[in-house]
Amino acid sequence: MYEPDTSEQQASLWGLSLTEIPPEEIFVWDINWPAFSVFNTLATQWRGTSSGLYGLDYNTIIPIAKLMGFKKKEIKDMFPDIQVMENEALITMGENRQNDDNR
Repeated sequence: MYEPDTSEQQASLWGLSLTEIPPEEIFVWDINWPAFSVFNTLATQWRGTSSGLYGLDYNTIIPIAKLMGFKKKEIKDMFPDIQVMENEALITMGENRQNDDNR
């Protein structure tokens, strides 16, 4: 998910600053790679309000995963992993929003 050319504006869309993006690569276990790759592709598929993001648009998961070549059973198996990543992303974005509010 990290790309060296990420702008401050792009980082702020995720509730991050460039200083919060680690310079090193993050290791993803092979068993988690399918779910991670789908989650990463869903980066523009968040639902939100003026208060912020509140979750992924689940209606997009199956079509996007199918476009990526995954079969229905594989998508079903990776769904709980996508939910874990979604939850952690929401926690991180919420923490960053609180930090911004306290500045």
